[in-house]
Amino acid sequence: MRKTKTTTMSEVITKSMYLAALQCPKYYWYRFHHPEWIPDPGARLQAALENGKRLGLLARTLFPDGIDLSDVLEMETAVEQTVKALASRKPIFEAAVRWNDCAVRCDILQPVHLDEWEIIEVKSSTSVKKTHLHDLAFQRFVCENAKLKIRNCHVLHLNGEYERIGELDVPALFVQSDVTRDVFDMMARIEPNLQWMRTIPESKEEPKIAIGNHCGIPRPCPLQEHCWSFLPKDNVFTLTRIRSEKAHQWVKEGITSLYDLPEKVKLGKTQRIQFESLLNSEPHIEIEELSKFLQKLKYPIHYLDFETFGPPIPEFEGTKPHQSIPFQFSLHHQPAFGAPLAHVSYLAEGGSDPRPEILQRLKSELGTTGSIVAYNAKFEMNVLHETAKQFSEYRDWVETLKPRFVDLLKPFQSYHYYHPQQRGSASLKAVLPAMTGRSYQELPIGNGELASIEYYRTHFSPVSPEERLRIRKELVEYCGLDTEAMVLLVDAIENLCETKDCKAH
Repeated sequence: MRKTKTTTMSEVITKSMYLAALQCPKYYWYRFHHPEWIPDPGARLQAALENGKRLGLLARTLFPDGIDLSDVLEMETAVEQTVKALASRKPIFEAAVRWNDCAVRCDILQPVHLDEWEIIEVKSSTSVKKTHLHDLAFQRFVCENAKLKIRNCHVLHLNGEYERIGELDVPALFVQSDVTRDVFDMMARIEPNLQWMRTIPESKEEPKIAIGNHCGIPRPCPLQEHCWSFLPKDNVFTLTRIRSEKAHQWVKEGITSLYDLPEKVKLGKTQRIQFESLLNSEPHIEIEELSKFLQKLKYPIHYLDFETFGPPIPEFEGTKPHQSIPFQFSLHHQPAFGAPLAHVSYLAEGGSDPRPEILQRLKSELGTTGSIVAYNAKFEMNVLHETAKQFSEYRDWVETLKPRFVDLLKPFQSYHYYHPQQRGSASLKAVLPAMTGRSYQELPIGNGELASIEYYRTHFSPVSPEERLRIRKELVEYCGLDTEAMVLLVDAIENLCETKDCKAH
């Protein structure tokens, strides 16, 4: 006789599982059948969780008489503690509510009127997102089925216009948005959703879900690399400036490789360059355009790169939530053609605002002459411009720098040089190995996002001195390669053009 399968707490549908199933039933299936295939949370998710904890603690200060259940991790115990706390008619933090096979933890359960409650979800974004509404709808559904009377639902998110002046003004930092009507509109979908979600763990076969935009929206799926592994390296998604909808349509039609594109397909100029370069297995080079770029460079040349971080909670005077704050720069100097390079770097110690020292050091290092080369120079110029807003004594100086900037991204973005190994990307990480053979692959920190996460983690949270020192060395190595890479690319362009008199002046 077949045994009836009983639901255990590990199989309870939590709001995170509900949202995961909404995004992709296949991922939901893997959580039950092959959890070992799901990679550990990456640095981005870990950082988001830590930021969420910090923000949650701040939000709770707005409800000073609240009962905190966040330390009660075991669900059954937390449900029992919540039942007791409900009788007090005080705000409850991390209230646990279970109904049937569904369970939620509410960020804040706020008492209103005689016997009603409001659910308040704390988010680090500066606006309400659709996924927040699904989150709250599920919470309300569970609470109401557990016989709690829910009056309204709110998202307590960051105020993007808040600017820190002096001590952090917590009430001004947050905006409470009433989303009750939107949440109510979603309630009718929850029971049908739960019905098909409950069938997924019982199935021996994974759901047949094609890849699509849902693989990265509302958040990157941990299984994307696995689900997309059938695509060849030069797949249709690598075609520059291709709309994702078009690429997904090609995949549905069985066209996965750029080699398989039909002859009649219409391609733009840069797409055609990429396609023909791939077919010919050789780079596309426009010598005259590259020569024009070199002629813009004036010695002494200063190769500049910033690393920034954007803390959700403003750390420094005059900053807003998620504002980009420079914490590091690398600068390679070349005084004349063929002259030895000099390298200067700066990495903030953390704890205090790094911007004044960055401005002071750069003003001394950049001098008054020569080109300032950056990769995507708009970013570096914007960092300087935004930083100087807070420190008015540097505003005029920053204005004098703008005419000196030369954007090294442009000749690659315009496809004056394109190598098949770039696979449709003009990023520095793609161009450098394609053109010079150098790579970021061996670096522990190999991209700007990870640099930002690791700096914030090790300089604004308690870590061991050894770990902090290790991360600082890795940050210096990474940022230093960014500017060294620019030097190598300019050298490579000069080598391509050496038959002409087109070197920098």
